[in-house]
Amino acid sequence: MRRTILFIYYFIFSLALFAQNKAPGTTAKAKNDSIDVDEGIEYYDRFNTFIGGDSTRYCNGMKCSGLIKDLYPNGNLKHKGYYVSGKLTTTYKNYFENGQEERSFQVKSPISADIEIYYKDGKLRVKGDYLKGEPLKWEEYYPNGNMESYEEYTKSLDAYVVSKYFYENGKPQLIIECIDSKKKLYSSKEYYENGQLKEEGKLNYITLISDFQKNGKWIVYDEKGKVTAEENYVKGEMSDDKNY
Repeated sequence: MRRTILFIYYFIFSLALFAQNKAPGTTAKAKNDSIDVDEGIEYYDRFNTFIGGDSTRYCNGMKCSGLIKDLYPNGNLKHKGYYVSGKLTTTYKNYFENGQEERSFQVKSPISADIEIYYKDGKLRVKGDYLKGEPLKWEEYYPNGNMESYEEYTKSLDAYVVSKYFYENGKPQLIIECIDSKKKLYSSKEYYENGQLKEEGKLNYITLISDFQKNGKWIVYDEKGKVTAEENYVKGEMSDDKNY
């Protein structure tokens, strides 16, 4: 299960970072150590209660309030967001030092929000919809613009509707789709990088372990599309197989 994701990381920073902030609602400079080159600007997620952030931001010894802007040492905008009692609310945006928008987070209702995260060249990296603080839909993209993965969950957030993964060349790698939501039964197809089907069968999603188990008959193929084996599974364990 790829949940990502990408932005609920917590870093410990020194109190000196907060001491740099000016009065609430004014522009303040922020250190560059709140940037992770690979994962993006993660520092501000800790103030976003919508996605589980439990930290409070202080400005000049008081809980930040109103529109807060942080700048890079070169004067470019790094972050702007609306704070209430030290917490991010409604919307915020982060920027790379080159001025390119890094992410945009927007609360749409008391239980829903959306996010977009970008690479430094402006290409979309992540697009997600949140429901009750958890990802409802989640898309990830390779630097070349091809989709890397797509996941969608039920509104109860306890199971997948569909899960798709792709090779960097755009061809499918793994596709898992719901057949029976009540029984949490899924079809699964895995592919070779050349596009040929590698194996197919059915899965059961086990809530207790938050993972899939193979169930019933599975067919295995070689890279030319020829069937090489048939396998039977019971609760994730192979019961018998036939090779060709």
